[in-house]
Amino acid sequence: MRKVKILKAIVDFIWWTSFIGGTVLFFILIGVIIGIIPVSPNFTINNIDTENLTTLQQSILIILNLVNLLIVYCIYLFRQIIHSFNSLKIFDSLIIKNFNKIGFCLIIVGVAYILNNFLTHIFNNAIHLKLEFGVGIGCISLGLFSIILSEIFIIAKTTKQENDLTI
Repeated sequence: MRKVKILKAIVDFIWWTSFIGGTVLFFILIGVIIGIIPVSPNFTINNIDTENLTTLQQSILIILNLVNLLIVYCIYLFRQIIHSFNSLKIFDSLIIKNFNKIGFCLIIVGVAYILNNFLTHIFNNAIHLKLEFGVGIGCISLGLFSIILSEIFIIAKTTKQENDLTI
């Protein structure tokens, strides 16, 4: 139980710092794109010059930052799972739903990161095809693992219910 409390403290710290930092960075990006926050002429975001952004590029940057906020949402859901574990509610339906939501959110984040790498090169008028295992593939893998974990908890919950009925 002590390990769960340590994990909960670490995840709480990560969630609060990412929530505050992610929200602040999102509003800074909006301010830079709108022009409220002045920046130096050589300021770039994702290797794209911010002075000559088209509305499509601005929309994509905002969407990508919203996708980054999905990671913060995944951490929040993981906090709820750890809280349930800490309360000894191992086979609660909330855990199953949260693992499933985390899985789908991480898959969306992974696809967005892969598209971001591809679109960044297109906006810079260069197409690079590389086979690399980066953040996108890692997020998709973790998302699929989380969905599988959700299915495992469903099987364990039904097995526990059947076992409770036989006793």
